Amino acid sequence: MTLHAFAPMLALALLLLCAGLLPAGRRRRVTAYVERIECRTGISGLLLCALLLYWLVRLLFLRESFLQAVGG
Repeated sequence: MTLHAFAPMLALALLLLCAGLLPAGRRRRVTAYVERIECRTGISGLLLCALLLYWLVRLLFLRESFLQAVGG
């Protein structure tokens, strides 16, 4: 079994979504920290572009692996 290249990012995003369960003070600190990182780096846009590029490369150049991954 292989791991999708973006699985760690998904796990981190799910962990950040769980921050909504934190008390209000901590939740504000976590969201402020994430917002600072996003403003400085634009990481969301970069990850989206990287994910689309990864998907496109797998679709065009690694067709067999892509079809196997989607169950085809």
